[in-house]
Amino acid sequence: MTLPLVVPKINLNGNSAASLVEQLAAVLKAITTLKATMAEASDVVHGRNFQTFDDPVGTRDLADAAWLERRRMIEVLHQDITALALAIQEQGE
Repeated sequence: MTLPLVVPKINLNGNSAASLVEQLAAVLKAITTLKATMAEASDVVHGRNFQTFDDPVGTRDLADAAWLERRRMIEVLHQDITALALAIQEQGE
């Protein structure tokens, strides 16, 4: 289970909405780079890398499903951070 992100409440004693959004923008940039890098790393699940397993097709299918699951997890993280940034930004308006 993943805990939900809690939106900070902007106040005079805390960080500004702009500074928090700026920090989250840097996180989103890193996630975007990670997503692109993982998409390019398709050889990690290429069939030739599983041909010596007892069940090469089944093992490759499992590896592919696991890799795609990780990519989906990163996409969910991207969506969560985006929603957090937008919620903080709305407070600063």
